[in-house]
Parts: sequence; C-alpha cells; structure tokens
Amino acid sequence: MSNASGLTEPLPGVPDSRGSVRALAVWAAILVAGCLPLLIRFGMEQWARPQYQFFPLMLLAAAYLAWQRLGELPAGRVVCGSQRVTGVLLGVALVLMLAASALWSGRLAAVSAWLALAGLAWHMGGWLVIGAVMPSAILLALVIGPPVGVDEPLLQTLRELIVWISSGVLIWLDVPHMVTGTVIEIPTSRLLVAEACSGINSLMAVLGCTLVLGFSLRRSAGVVLLLLAAGVLFVSWANIVRIAGGAWLKATSDIDILSGSAHEYSSIVLFAVCMGLVISVDAGISMLAAWRKPEWTGDPDPVETPVETPRGPTWTANVPASVRVFAIVFALIGLIQVGNVLARGGPGVWLSESGASHLRAKATFTVPQEVGGWKRSEDADKLIAQPEIEGKQSHVWAYRQGNMVAIVAIDYPFAGFHDLTVCYRNAGWTIQKSTVKMEQEATQQGCYTTVDIARVNEWGTLYFAAVGEDGQWATPPKLTASERLKDRLGHMGRPDWNACTYQVQAWVHAYEPITEPQQAQLGELFLAVRGALSQQVVAQLDTKR
Repeated sequence: MSNASGLTEPLPGVPDSRGSVRALAVWAAILVAGCLPLLIRFGMEQWARPQYQFFPLMLLAAAYLAWQRLGELPAGRVVCGSQRVTGVLLGVALVLMLAASALWSGRLAAVSAWLALAGLAWHMGGWLVIGAVMPSAILLALVIGPPVGVDEPLLQTLRELIVWISSGVLIWLDVPHMVTGTVIEIPTSRLLVAEACSGINSLMAVLGCTLVLGFSLRRSAGVVLLLLAAGVLFVSWANIVRIAGGAWLKATSDIDILSGSAHEYSSIVLFAVCMGLVISVDAGISMLAAWRKPEWTGDPDPVETPVETPRGPTWTANVPASVRVFAIVFALIGLIQVGNVLARGGPGVWLSESGASHLRAKATFTVPQEVGGWKRSEDADKLIAQPEIEGKQSHVWAYRQGNMVAIVAIDYPFAGFHDLTVCYRNAGWTIQKSTVKMEQEATQQGCYTTVDIARVNEWGTLYFAAVGEDGQWATPPKLTASERLKDRLGHMGRPDWNACTYQVQAWVHAYEPITEPQQAQLGELFLAVRGALSQQVVAQLDTKR
C-alpha cells in the first residue's frame, strides 16, 4: 500500500521491516569499518599506479548502481538468503582479513571487504539481491585488479606489440629508425615507450567507463562484451597513432609530444576520443537493433485501468547473531590495525604514498673522485637520457679506467625491491646471467645483484642494489610461492614493508665480451660507491616526518 507521497507503508498486521534494514546497515557499516585502515592503505597504493587512478569514479558508480538496482527490485516481500551461505562468505572474508592484517596487505583486505559485502547482499535477498548488485560487484573487482606481478607479463606483451606495430607505421611513413626492446631509436633521439604510451593507463580507464556506460543503459552481457572489445581496439589504435606520430614529428620537425605537458594533454584527448567512439558503437548497435525489430501491425491492446501497486521491495531482512559477531570481530581487527600503525611510525607511515621518498628537499649526492683505478669523468651529462639509467629522480656519474667507461647512478623512489633487469630488457638487452650475492659489511649483510647482458654486437655487466631508508638492503623476491610467503611473513604486521628504496647501479658497456678481471674491477667500484651513497641517503632523511 502506498500513501500520497508514493512511499511504501507496511501492510496491516505485518511488522515494519524498515527498522531491521536500518539495523543491518549499521552492522554492515561496523563490519566494513574494520577493513577501513587497510582499505585506505590499498587506496594509496592504487593511486600510486597510474593505470588505476580512475578508481574513485568507479567506487561512486558502483554505489549509485547498487542503490538504483536495489530500488528497482519487484514489489513484494524479499526473502533472506540462507544463513549457512551468509556464514560461509563472512567466514572466508574474516580469514582473509586476518591474513591481510598479518601481512599488511591492502589488496587482500579489499578482497575480504568484497566478500563481506557479498555475504551481506546474500543475506538481504539471496540470488535476487546478488543479481541486482552484480554490476557494482564487477566494478569493484576491476578496482581491486589482479595481484601485483600477475599483470606484469601482460603489460610487457602489450608494450612490445604496440612498439612493433608502431615500427611498421614508421616504415610506411619513411622514418628511419631502429627498435630495441621497447625503445624506438630515431636519428635525433631515443624514445622509450613507457606504460602510459603503450596504452595501459587509458585502457583501464576506458574499460571502466565502458562498463559503467553499459550497466547504466541496461545493455545485455553480449553488448557489454562487444563494447569492451571495441574499447580495447580503439585504445590500441589511438596509442599506435600517438607513438608513430610522435616519432615522426620528432624526426621531421623536432616537435616532442611524447613527454611533458604535451604527453599529458594528448592522453586526455585520446581518452575522450576513445570514449566517444565507444558511445558511437553503442548508438550504432541500438539503431541496428531497432531497425531489425518488427513493427506490430495487429489491433492495439485494450486500454486497462492502471492498478496502484506498491513501489519497490518490502525487505524482511533481520540481523542474526552471526552477522553481529562477525561485525564486532572485524571492528576489533580494525582497531588492532590502527594501534599497530601508531606503534610503528604513526599515520605518516599509514597514509603516505607507497614508496614515497622522505629525503630533505635539497638533498644532494656525491661520489669520490677516484676509487681504486677508476677516475671520475665529466661525460655523465650525455648519458642521462639513456633509458637504462633514467628514473623519476636520477643522479649519474661516469668513471674511466683505461678504455673502460663505467656508469654509476642512484635512482629513486621505488617501493621495495626493484628488478632493474626489466628496464634493461625494455631497452633491448638480453639477460645472459643473473646472480644474487651477499657482502659481509661491518654492521650488516649487503645484498646485491650482478647481471651479464648482451644486445646485437654489444656486451655489458651490471651491478645493482636497493637500500631502504632504514639503511637495510632490499632482497629480491624469492622464486617459489612458498619462499615469497615466508619472506612476507618476516615483515608480519609492518605497515612500511614496501617503504621507499634507493637503487644504486654500476654498469659497463663494450663492443666485445667483458672479461672476468674487468667485471671484478667494476664490482669493487660498485661496492665502494654504493656504501658512500647509502650513508648519504640515511643522513639526508627528513627526521620531522
């Protein structure tokens, strides 16, 4: 029964269930609040990844779609789902939340919150409510994404494919160039095709907005999949045009649109163009469907007097004891997380961006003029543009010994261990041998990696290591899943387990194989310089953070 304002009133003799729904919402809020400390950390980690910086819009879209779909459920009393399934979903969410707290994993906490919300949705109305909130669940799953590292091979393959196709376009444009890895070398410069240029940033945003478009317009699953495929095609095409066009402009007119503000503006334009094309495809599909739909030529349906029916569902949800217990346990876990953060560095550690540097604003680095038989050279400036030694912040020096030139650099910031061999593979180098070594220092064991690399008729040897702001040297990830889990458990409960690191590297590049004595001499230079640079890192930290 509806009143004059259109609001549903309880039927005579039936208790009003709106109070139970409000109570369930309160307990749901308490449950989610237990995940909040790690969810905030997860949000900071995702924001540090450019391809996921669209996630706030996805959260708002998911909330709106859930509110809209739940309000449109058919009128009538909605029957709660079985408590057994609710208990299983909340129980699995609780186990994951405990693991997330122990490992300080924001992503695991996000999965836990996702399952907890699914359990509450099931309790409210079983499959009926689950079907209504499914679009929101898909958007939240897109925000969570796969574990870090799982998507790396896909991203690398995408970059290589885009570069390969762009090279074909440059051949058609008659632009002389050479491709090494994901670097396009033209007569005037070397263009590193980073993740943004390969399209992953715009691809994720276009996929998310395409899903919102399809769900908002009530498109079928087949149409949504078709729109997603079109979005992938348009983003790939747009970034090929940007890379090939940028290389052509740089080679012919010395106009750079692949870096700086021009690159950022072009990303916005490409996103808008791709979304416009996706909307055009959707409009075309709708027109085709309307054209193929047969027109009704029979007698018109008789006009019936509309019968007033209740608007929206009448909920029968109550708050069982199991939901209340789970909510209280989640809230306690959240309080423990907050206490852990306060005891291990305060909100600055909790809220800081993953891998954020805490160096003083005017921090500088110096290296000795002479180390063993190596002497400082003034040729470092011309080497800074090499992608192998180019980071967000880079300081580069050159050393000479006989006919050998060694490049020494410190790059930062990184979150935890950074596999530098990926950067060299992107520049076209092939990894021939990689070895992790430990050096016994006066106060600690220093871990570093040595790598033999080759490219066409070029050879090189690389030494690198990453030091944290606590002065400890980061160790590379273990090879097996069990070893990685054991290593992660060694950081149990530490909210700063992936804090900022500073990478020191030294490498030589020659046109003939590098001998073992030459490699040993480079190793001596690296160990001496990295010790000096690591001390300067610790000495120049902002102690007021």
